[in-house]
Amino acid sequence: MPNTYLALTLGPILETLLAARKTRELWAASYLLSYIMRETIRKLHEQTDFVEVLLPDGSKLDDVNLLGAGLYPDRIYVKAITGKETEARNAVHIAFTGVISDTATKMHEDLTRLHGSRIGKEETYINPFSLDDCKHSLAEYLKLYSAEVKLEANDNIIEKLSSVCDTLDTQPRILHPEKVKTNENEARTTNTFPVDGDNRNPMQRLFYLANWSFLFEDGFGVEKTFVKANEPRNYTTNAKTEIENNSERWQKLVSEKPKRGFDSLVEIGSRELSFFLPQGEYEKIIRKHITDAPSNDKRKKKQLAEDADEEAIIKDFDQTFKPKFKDYHKYVAIVHADGDNIGKIVKAVGKSTPQIKKFSKALVDYAAWATEEVVRYGGAPVYMGGDDMLFFAPVCNRNNAARSRQNIFELIETLDAKFDTAIQKEFRDEIDKYYSAANIPQDQKKYPSLTFGISITYYKYPLYEAKDLSFKNMEHVKHEVKDKNAVNVSLMKHSGQMVPFLIPKQKNKALWNAFLNLVKETNSSESFLNSFTYKTESLKPLLTKVAGNPQRLQHLFKNSFNENYAGNIGFYTDLIAFIKALHTHYGTLEAEQFKLLYGALRFIHFIHNKEAQPTLNPEPHEQMV
Repeated sequence: MPNTYLALTLGPILETLLAARKTRELWAASYLLSYIMRETIRKLHEQTDFVEVLLPDGSKLDDVNLLGAGLYPDRIYVKAITGKETEARNAVHIAFTGVISDTATKMHEDLTRLHGSRIGKEETYINPFSLDDCKHSLAEYLKLYSAEVKLEANDNIIEKLSSVCDTLDTQPRILHPEKVKTNENEARTTNTFPVDGDNRNPMQRLFYLANWSFLFEDGFGVEKTFVKANEPRNYTTNAKTEIENNSERWQKLVSEKPKRGFDSLVEIGSRELSFFLPQGEYEKIIRKHITDAPSNDKRKKKQLAEDADEEAIIKDFDQTFKPKFKDYHKYVAIVHADGDNIGKIVKAVGKSTPQIKKFSKALVDYAAWATEEVVRYGGAPVYMGGDDMLFFAPVCNRNNAARSRQNIFELIETLDAKFDTAIQKEFRDEIDKYYSAANIPQDQKKYPSLTFGISITYYKYPLYEAKDLSFKNMEHVKHEVKDKNAVNVSLMKHSGQMVPFLIPKQKNKALWNAFLNLVKETNSSESFLNSFTYKTESLKPLLTKVAGNPQRLQHLFKNSFNENYAGNIGFYTDLIAFIKALHTHYGTLEAEQFKLLYGALRFIHFIHNKEAQPTLNPEPHEQMV
């Protein structure tokens, strides 16, 4: 007898996030979806007489989440208890509508509380919204589509339900641009996030006011998430127990002061500078430049402390931290990650409910671990779904545990290595059994991995464009690179110059490891790196001929750069190993390989550059690619 399953998928789709102009808006739009799915799953777990939630895993529903990342995806797979199919449908409906109602109430409470406040340099006035306005806005933005599927015992549950959700995801689920009348003679087309003062939608307003909303309290709640030695807090029971049992771990990850708001791009990019000052001094510099002017009109509420004056912060950093203030502190990395060949696990375990739950739990556990790693590095997680991640991060950072500087690629390696252990190796036996049963040839066997898209952009670069660039870099690998499993990077300089490069991670990661060694901190000077990168163009014909021979590469560099070879021996050693790995991986050193070589050299120079200055020499990028 077939069993009945329900596949649920929640909008809005990606376009809702693309127009975000502030980091807090992007975070809030993503976190809201995760929040609603988490609470829906929580309610469904209370209906065990009627439904069984297969995916996502609910074991961490009550865990402390002090780091602000959304952990729950936009899909839920539910099995109806046999003979209770009607009750199961009702349980899903009641759970979701109840969460939407509760969320609308919280929105209304926040917007009512903030009514009369002002925010930002333009002193935008916070308009009131009724509870009906909030419910209508949620109903417009968020749609839960569901489909009922009957499956036989031998059917692959996850594969079938995933296919159903793919079809449901083609439904339109976002507000289209609309005409909003700004005065009698003017009409303006708005997108998902209109100009602050003209915002007419409570959902959009919630995102803009994220730092003062229930979303921020849920993700970074002061009472729940910050622990200070010898100072009791009003923790919830679960939070208090978690902190007491793991006090060392929490102390490393959180500040002793309550989090002021979701970090701005300047705060994220310059995180490393806090290492060079006594605790709290870096935050004082940030706070000094935040709009926080009380109104003289006692009838009006105090202006909300909104965005910092980023240009003033940069000038202050330059004066305070010379010569440690580097050009890369003005840049931020936006990282998208997506799992490759996850469908192979689905095919291997999708028929077994216990195995499905094991896989679901493995993803949630990895997501929680990865969130901590991103925060430990100095990043700001937005969505961490295990095999699907989005976060901001400094280009480089350091902390007390690792006093030497680390760069974004070392964070990627940490996340990648753990994924191999927690996901790929954990389910390797099941995948191999599936391959064996299906008689898949050895050369066609593929295993789960992670692909990363990265954009590194100046803090003034439009956020939605930087995020879009990162996403497109990831999508390029997913659709255009045969074996996927790569890191695709765009370094967009303030001058407008784009430095793109793609690093594969296949074949025992030999090329990837050589790249990591090359771009780690080096003692070579900025002037040497700049000169070497520029002169490398003239060596291109010779490098092509000797790329596969480390000894001949050494002779070439000694003869070409004799005056500085001995003083930069560490750099040359890593460079020769990288060029050899390039040649081994590709079998040649042609245009695409030089593009990667040039990208690596430009990144090294970038993280050693004190200040971006106009150059008299043209960049060799166009010639080399």
